[in-house]
Amino acid sequence: MKKIAQPLKTLFIALILLAGIAFIPADRIAKAASYSVLGYAWSDNIGWINLNPALGGVFVDGATGDFFGFAWSDNIGWVSFDSGDLSGCPSGICAAGMDLTTGKISGWAKALGAEGSGWDGWISLSGISPDYGVNMDTSTGGFSGWGWGSDVVGWVSFDDVSCPECAGITYQCSDGADNDSNGCADYPNDSGCSSALDDDESGGVCPPPTQCSDGLDNDSNGCADYPNDTGCLNSSDDDESGGNCPIIQDYDLSSSGSLSATIIKDSGPVNSKGTAIITVSGAINFSDNVLLTSNASSVIPGAVGVFSPDNRLDYIGPDYESAAFSVQNIPDSTSSGLYIITIYGNDEGGILPAQETTVRLNIGSFNPKWREF
Repeated sequence: MKKIAQPLKTLFIALILLAGIAFIPADRIAKAASYSVLGYAWSDNIGWINLNPALGGVFVDGATGDFFGFAWSDNIGWVSFDSGDLSGCPSGICAAGMDLTTGKISGWAKALGAEGSGWDGWISLSGISPDYGVNMDTSTGGFSGWGWGSDVVGWVSFDDVSCPECAGITYQCSDGADNDSNGCADYPNDSGCSSALDDDESGGVCPPPTQCSDGLDNDSNGCADYPNDTGCLNSSDDDESGGNCPIIQDYDLSSSGSLSATIIKDSGPVNSKGTAIITVSGAINFSDNVLLTSNASSVIPGAVGVFSPDNRLDYIGPDYESAAFSVQNIPDSTSSGLYIITIYGNDEGGILPAQETTVRLNIGSFNPKWREF
């Protein structure tokens, strides 16, 4: 693809740098079977983008092809490949990811420091009109091709990027066929069947597994166990010994939105801005109240996590109340960065284990320059 030069938008980059916002990923969740993306992408406008910097790094999930993590640019700061930062992208599928069989990469990345600077920070990894995109050679792990970051970043070359650990991996086939016919790895059961709708290795259709209508297992009647293998499919089924299964209770704790704060050095503590809403979701046979706490004071010493109107989510049938969360009294000595605050939900009745969710807090700082007259 012909390289297209774009003018450097000095004003936008200057605004980003003057804001002093450097988003540092304080917490990255490790994922099983993930592979490191190495090397540097290049933009004529903003220079090198390091895909594997200290305190960051971009990774590929070996099971799904999804990207996660953070790259670093000396000119525009942290560039996120995390799906949590990519919702609301300009078009198409927002999450950055790779087709594990072809190596084609799609989705978006985002410069986190662009917020409030007159530029949206989006970097597209593939597109049409013109036709462009980033690809990985599945035999070598080498990247090639271009992304597009609008007028500020311009065209981004990925020719010096690679994922050595991704080379030569065989992935599972979507149709259940094995690697003898199409180079894909067998499904785990290796009968050629992943489910009743998948084709087997010889081209036939797999029969559905036989499960017992009463929840009994195959030790006593030749039927397949139910997936949870306690003998219970749900609260109305008999267990393996003929008794009744206990009623399952469960719930999830969820958060939406994010927080931000700008610290002016030596000017005293500040409170966060923005909106973070904590809710109960996915409740199954659960109607007790949920008590909320946070680790804000541990993540940022001296700060306080505050829930409004209070720290209890009451069940009001069939739904739950929600609570707004903020971080207050953030010391002016706090470093700039991306902080991950964990919210804990505890069943007020003390029956179920605690649930967790997280809230992102972006902190920027500004050092005023005083002038004597």
